[in-house]
Amino acid sequence: MQAIFLKSLRKASANGNATIIEELQRITQIEKSELFKQRVLLATGDLLTVMRLLSVRDVRTLYMRTPVHIKDIHENLSYLVPFASLFHIRMTGAAAILHTHFGKPNVRPEDGPASLWRHNEVLKHKNIPINQAFKYRTVQDLVFHSLYARLLDIVQIESGHESLTRFGEHLAELSDDEAWAELRRVVSNAVNCFTTPEEADTDDVLRNSMLFIRDALLFRCFITSIKCGNTAMIELILKVWAISFRGAGRTQYATELLRFRHNLVHAWPKPLCDLVLSNMLVNMTGNQNGWKETDLLQEHMNYWIKIIYKARGSNASWKWLSEISPCITVLRELATQVNTTLAPRNSNHHTTPNLQADLEALTKSLEESKVHEYNPARRLAKTLRARDVLAAGLHSLQSYNSPIDKFNKYRFGAQNPNPNEPEGMGDEDERNENTSNSQESQNEIQFNVVVDNGDGEDMDPFDFD
Repeated sequence: MQAIFLKSLRKASANGNATIIEELQRITQIEKSELFKQRVLLATGDLLTVMRLLSVRDVRTLYMRTPVHIKDIHENLSYLVPFASLFHIRMTGAAAILHTHFGKPNVRPEDGPASLWRHNEVLKHKNIPINQAFKYRTVQDLVFHSLYARLLDIVQIESGHESLTRFGEHLAELSDDEAWAELRRVVSNAVNCFTTPEEADTDDVLRNSMLFIRDALLFRCFITSIKCGNTAMIELILKVWAISFRGAGRTQYATELLRFRHNLVHAWPKPLCDLVLSNMLVNMTGNQNGWKETDLLQEHMNYWIKIIYKARGSNASWKWLSEISPCITVLRELATQVNTTLAPRNSNHHTTPNLQADLEALTKSLEESKVHEYNPARRLAKTLRARDVLAAGLHSLQSYNSPIDKFNKYRFGAQNPNPNEPEGMGDEDERNENTSNSQESQNEIQFNVVVDNGDGEDMDPFDFD
């Protein structure tokens, strides 16, 4: 990674993003190289950046229906290959799970015993404002803790023992190979059984929990795949999210993932596909599980420049930021070496809290409510039933005026000639469409703005380890 000096450029427009690309070429002087004229340039970032770059590129190429065309490959930006980065996709996945499975606040316990709102109340955590700014880490922790408790509960049910302790004692009596095979069989059966919502039949409480386990497992697998650099699994999950994001109302990211999938399968040659997939993640430490998203690394850089190493008081200026920004990597390495050499005492102030109390409280709530025990009489009102985002997304793609038809028609242009024309939607989609786009853009701003840890201390807001 090569950091360059910071400049004050307006990027809050499509032309501003194009100006930044051209300025990067001028600073690095790669435009003077004859080899550069024969190569493509990858550009990644959040969805808004990608859409702006695509719009500028489309306006400047022959694909747009305008009488004026710029045929110079460097002027029309046709060498750019923009794609959305994984960190912002991850945040969209977290927001989709929260809005889908949050439930209705202040309902009776029997009407939502396993909703995220109910579990947040069981843990006695601060209320999460569903329609206001919320922190990504808060949402991720709630989703993971709820998922872990449900997995423990369904494993105990599938094992046939009265408790996990008894199941553990049973495994201890077996040999290592037999115990491992038994554990894998039980866990595999539990996951297969409790991630199929059709098995719940008329039990809406069980169905809601099954849908959450399925969606949350995909989210957890996505994060784990990023950490270990498993791009094949990441590609597979993005394929599923291209459908489920549309069912969850995240239509803009769903369209971007659809475009990304189309390019991987039909448009890009294999060398370009390999190039894109191999540049989605970076590993700055060399550790086995030290991979992170490229846009997360950029967020780290922004944090270090704007918060840690910025000048204070009258010394704060663009000149200082431009001088210090290329040195961020060296300064971070120097700080790490000094800390390692001096071996300071490591406190436990920021250690990961023990999950035992949270898991015990959640599993107790699940057992008392018998969430994962089939009861055909547990029918809920339509507003209390969680949405099957995968089925809703598939229905949307197969409906009249399908988004796939629109995508195939306008895939060479980022702009829809009739922006007021609705995409193919089901009944529930049509009711939520008026708020989904504004809510999606609002959440993107919220995740980027809310970075304080609540106690007034400086911290890295994007450290999720």
